[in-house]
Amino acid sequence: SIHRNTGPRDHPRSITQQREAFATAVREVRGRYAVKPSTEEDPDWRFYFDYLLPDVYNLQVMLNRRRLLTLAEHRDDGSRPRPIDHRALFESETAAGEVAEALREAGFRVEDPELEEAEEEPTPAVERWVLHFQRTNRLAEGRIDEICIEIIDLLIPHQGHYEGWGTSFVPSA
Repeated sequence: SIHRNTGPRDHPRSITQQREAFATAVREVRGRYAVKPSTEEDPDWRFYFDYLLPDVYNLQVMLNRRRLLTLAEHRDDGSRPRPIDHRALFESETAAGEVAEALREAGFRVEDPELEEAEEEPTPAVERWVLHFQRTNRLAEGRIDEICIEIIDLLIPHQGHYEGWGTSFVPSA
């Protein structure tokens, strides 16, 4: 993940200060619009879950942006094909095996599903099967987003969870 230290910030303490800070931030981004922030109780976090929380696809696109930005900062050439490693988790070996076959049909090199080692937790461990797979592709021009959407589309019917991707650095020529 990318973390940028922009220096110390003044964190507003009162609601009035928070509203003023919000209004200032909105004006900086959107121009001179009338801003009238309001607050209301939402103990179930419905607004967050219904409007702010990205779905699995948009969250992955956001994570892709972070990884691509990191690669670009090191002058990676995203237009050059390279092996891209992926990882997904499943609650059953059957589901992992079915997705493995679909991924092979989509041109991925897929390792056999493996039972993930259980971590010591105070609650009973849930069986988790891990699937590692790879395909050579470009990252640039939205290609990694297309690839991730393709993968997520295969995982969802099998209650699979996409853990993300990684790749080696390919320097710009």
